Amino acid sequence: MKVSILGRGNSTLSVASALCQADVVAEVMLVEDKSGTPCDVLRDLRTSIAMAGCDTKLLSSQATSALSDSEIIILLPFSSNTSLRSTQAQQRLNAPLARRFAQGIKQYAPTARVVVAMPPAASLAFLVYRELKADPGQVIGLSGGIANA
Repeated sequence: MKVSILGRGNSTLSVASALCQADVVAEVMLVEDKSGTPCDVLRDLRTSIAMAGCDTKLLSSQATSALSDSEIIILLPFSSNTSLRSTQAQQRLNAPLARRFAQGIKQYAPTARVVVAMPPAASLAFLVYRELKADPGQVIGLSGGIANA
């Protein structure tokens, strides 16, 4: 199974590490924006999962085409300091990202299950659902996303 993670920051790396160590995922793809994950961070993460005895492939790309063949896609916020913002501010910050992510998902992985762990999860999950014209149950909002992911 291939799981792709859209987002950036420590939460993204933590979720990727947990998925790799769960031993149920064959490939984890980190899809980043133009700045990307620094090579040394990705190398350290690969080393740590290898030392844990995991053989999950961990890849990174800046292209949304890397979403192809993903069965699950997890949307995480690009800023890890979301608890200090109001719901309205989080909506203004994350809605354009969710919309952009949905366009890439629609193009490259239209049947993937999508977990929206970006605050406010309920409204952004609905936005992604509507953008994808998804089937019921295809898009799931995970409230308190970073803490729960």
